[in-house]
Amino acid sequence: MIPFASVVDVNQLLEAIIASIVAAITVTTVVCLAIWGAVKYTDFNQAGRGAAAAGALTVSIFGLTVTFGILAFTIYLMVNAPK
Repeated sequence: MIPFASVVDVNQLLEAIIASIVAAITVTTVVCLAIWGAVKYTDFNQAGRGAAAAGALTVSIFGLTVTFGILAFTIYLMVNAPK
């Protein structure tokens, strides 16, 4: 019988698991910021709170920019993966 440790590199497996968890939390947080900013922008704008609406719009644009940046970086990593 082949030992488990010789078939699977446990350190690389744990590294992949940790990276996946961090990536999932990061992407979820950034997308939530974009959605929250867009919703609050609408609320604040309808209530006549221009400064608060501008701040919420800034948060939304930041969230969208970072989301697209993560998407572009992910595609870059997939295309340029070591062979």
